Amino acid sequence: MNSSIKVDFIENGNGLRPVISIKLVESDDVRDQLLKAFFQQLGGESNWLYVSFNNSIHSNDGYLKTSITILPVAPDELQETVSIITDRLGTSKGQSNYNPLLKGEGYTIV
Repeated sequence: MNSSIKVDFIENGNGLRPVISIKLVESDDVRDQLLKAFFQQLGGESNWLYVSFNNSIHSNDGYLKTSITILPVAPDELQETVSIITDRLGTSKGQSNYNPLLKGEGYTIV
């Protein structure tokens, strides 16, 4: 794989924020091609993502392992996503009955 994925922190004026940086290199390697296909979806029809924090388990080696899924929001899901975000914003002001864990088809908005 010629592409690279880096997890780091950046300063944004309000403290450190986590960031995942990806250097995408086009090559014949199937992993590079998978990354390219994933980001073509983001750059094409959608640049919004669902991030799902799935099940966590303690492994035999003593580490907590969590499954995290990142899924592009399809254009036909965007209006529903906007409604969820708007509802969440209302919740932060005490104006909504928002359920903080919304489950959909294979994803969770938290």
